[in-house]
Amino acid sequence: MHKLSSGVLAVSIFTAGMAWSCSDSSEKGVSPDSPNDGDPPTIISQSSDDSHGDSSAKDLSSSSDGKASGVDSVSSSSSDENISKHSSSSIKSPSNETSSSSTNAFIYTAPENFSDTVNGAIFDMVYVAGGSYTRGCDNCAEQDKIYESPSHKVTLDDYHIASTEVTIGQWNAIMGGKKSAWESDKAPKIGVSWFDANNFACKLTQKTGRQYRLLTDAEWEFAARGGKDGIADKFKFSGSNKIDDVAWYSENSGGKSHDVATKKPNKLGLYDMSGNSWEWVYDWLVAYTSSDKINPVQLTGSGNKTRRGGSYGEPAEFARVSRRAIRSRDGAADMGFRIGTSSKLPPGMVSPCEAANPSAAVCSGEKNRDCRLITNADEAWISDDYTVIIGEDGTAAVSGYPNISGQWYTLNNRSFNVVTRTGTKTYAYYIFSEDELTMISDDGIPYRLYKRSATEAKNKISLPTVSNPKTLSQLIAAVEPERLVSDEQILHPDTSIRDKRIAAESGYTWFFDGRCCGGNHKYRFHLDKNGDAEFVVMDYDDTHHENILAKGRWFTVGNIGLHIVLNGKYYNYLYSVGERTMSYSEYMPAGPIFCHISFQSYERGDFRIFNKTVYDDNIKRPRGFNGENPVYEAGDYQWGSESTRSNNDIPAQSSSSASQSKVSLDENGFATVADVYKSLAANEKAVFIIRHSEREDDVAMETELTANGIKMAQDLGKTLKSSEDFSYITSGFVRTNETANNISKGRGESSLPKLITNYDITGNWFLKISADSLAKYATSLSLKGGSVELMARWAYDNEYPEAFYDLESRAEEFMQSVILKNLRKWNRISIMVSHDIFVMPLTVFGSQKNVALKYHKDYHWINYIAGLAIIISADNNLRYIPIKGADSGVIDYLAMYKAK
Repeated sequence: MHKLSSGVLAVSIFTAGMAWSCSDSSEKGVSPDSPNDGDPPTIISQSSDDSHGDSSAKDLSSSSDGKASGVDSVSSSSSDENISKHSSSSIKSPSNETSSSSTNAFIYTAPENFSDTVNGAIFDMVYVAGGSYTRGCDNCAEQDKIYESPSHKVTLDDYHIASTEVTIGQWNAIMGGKKSAWESDKAPKIGVSWFDANNFACKLTQKTGRQYRLLTDAEWEFAARGGKDGIADKFKFSGSNKIDDVAWYSENSGGKSHDVATKKPNKLGLYDMSGNSWEWVYDWLVAYTSSDKINPVQLTGSGNKTRRGGSYGEPAEFARVSRRAIRSRDGAADMGFRIGTSSKLPPGMVSPCEAANPSAAVCSGEKNRDCRLITNADEAWISDDYTVIIGEDGTAAVSGYPNISGQWYTLNNRSFNVVTRTGTKTYAYYIFSEDELTMISDDGIPYRLYKRSATEAKNKISLPTVSNPKTLSQLIAAVEPERLVSDEQILHPDTSIRDKRIAAESGYTWFFDGRCCGGNHKYRFHLDKNGDAEFVVMDYDDTHHENILAKGRWFTVGNIGLHIVLNGKYYNYLYSVGERTMSYSEYMPAGPIFCHISFQSYERGDFRIFNKTVYDDNIKRPRGFNGENPVYEAGDYQWGSESTRSNNDIPAQSSSSASQSKVSLDENGFATVADVYKSLAANEKAVFIIRHSEREDDVAMETELTANGIKMAQDLGKTLKSSEDFSYITSGFVRTNETANNISKGRGESSLPKLITNYDITGNWFLKISADSLAKYATSLSLKGGSVELMARWAYDNEYPEAFYDLESRAEEFMQSVILKNLRKWNRISIMVSHDIFVMPLTVFGSQKNVALKYHKDYHWINYIAGLAIIISADNNLRYIPIKGADSGVIDYLAMYKAK
């Protein structure tokens, strides 16, 4: 089994204490007009006798008092960014207002306060001295105690917190965009998911060099209470017991948010900690325990993330300083946030760049054993209540009442099945990232699991020893026919099939009351026998409205996939059906249950457990703000967390089109150029962007192809023989021109093609600095792999933004300004020949970082005549497939080194 990891694990290069210096390296400089491709990077040892290179950035370090020094010239030199920093000695309440904790105005002196200014937006950060306090509430309303009690002692280190919620003006300064005509720059930015908030903190970190992040739940409440000097006041709201003094909420807001800092601050000088907009914190929402805690962060949970502070649309009770509420990470309605920073990340917290872009799990394995599920000998999927171990040997164990163990298999990357002595236990599953998994059993037991060290598991289990084990083929042969679905049936489903088990009986529907699990909402999922479907969410009490989450015509695939189609777009779910044998509460009665996992459009990876309920006025509300229209738009037809690779045909990933092509991807994530060409529909166009073929000299600017390079190009051409004419676009260098000419010759074209050379398809497209400076910069960083390693770290991990443009936005710009703009000038098929420093990042972008080109981890680099196929539909939707013209899409430098 070969496991790969893709996604973003971004690390700021501005870590406090890091100093950059120049060092000797064997990496040679490259002329600005000469793409630096094919330089063999140093892997094991460094040469110490070559030329000295100057760093392209100044030292970035922290001063001895812990305050960040100025930003280096590279990170602040961009014309659209202006960054400044200054400290502030005090925060003063408005002169015409008095503090809520005293009859006299006060000045809070805090020499550690500071401000960062980026593109004109000022971020005022307030110092919070560490200390201890009692978190939670033991005398709150009964329904709130599930997440507010028992109260307990918390001790925190120092940190800084923004004086206000992030505003629309601040958001646009960092993320780009302009406010709408009806918006105020000073109003809180609302409509932000947990991932969006982390992405903002990531970009702000990259622009300022300071480690910004979301606050922890404990930090938020401590600051809301006023810090060390404010906790004795024991205010119900942040800064006062009179909510109208400090908060915009449902009774005084007029149903809208207001400019920040228009109510009184609390004792720390923080505004709107109660009301105005909900605020994300980092933690999962899990019930408290009574034990004392130091710098706590809730890193796992079975439900969702935590939101704090209430909002302009919520009643006063939601604005209490101890009040916590649940929210899906993808949820954005009424959601805002506030940033914090500290000298180091709290225990277990990942960087905001990684949190914003969780790494997808990718691996190679057998079709009916999803290798992403497999745990190593020292690993387990764990939660507070359950442990799951899934062995590469085909055995598995799931803790519970009772424990389940036996042989396992998967079907279509949707259902995980354990064959026991008495039968088969089935779980619908969705892999959210390489270390997070959502799973729900056919009897309604939900699991949100995290891949951790097995020693962390509370419930200890082990893999079973199976006597007379069956082969995988034997296990699959015993599966019920209605559960077996071919890849072709998944891609082109029969939309008339509806699982009778979930079709509503006359007078009944499916209903879920979120109060069972600490939530505020209720849900109704009605699946009519005639094919009409409606999924609605209701507000937390009986006086509010319901909004439609999904509607349309429904069908099922393999008794595990539920799809609702509306105007040619889809809402996609995984589901299970079973029986609850006993009643656990009024919200979880005994009887038939229908469970689903969302994985698109609404709250990915979340699950709901519906009870069979009488369909009457007790579970209906008047329609809400969106009327008969769904709140969330439908998307493409999907079938689950598809990220495995096998030798079987699998559909290529689509960037913006629902159409799919069946091609084989190798273990590194590449399909052959010929296979992609043959898979094209008659109304599709394609541009094959490849690196040139093998050349004579890897460092000289103008060199010809080697004899092997000529053969490689001609052999590629032979696989593309057809009667249609191709267009050939090159960077104008000898090696790219010769590659195009020899592909043409291999196709049997009667004359050399007319080469198109008037587009910028060199590595300069992605560089903020020259190629020569890039090599020197890599030298200054003492990177053993030189500029090759530098580019890999940027493309995969978002490092070194001062040297490169943002990959996604720059690649999208290329698609619009070069590909789509000029497509009509080219033939249906175009061959575009460029260089590795242009082709490699494009391929990483098009594959959604799933190709194995992580030089800094696997020593792989883009091979000759490999790259990316851009396939354009009749309506100009694009999809991408990584391609190879030779046996492999990668050069394995480590293997080459070992061979030498």
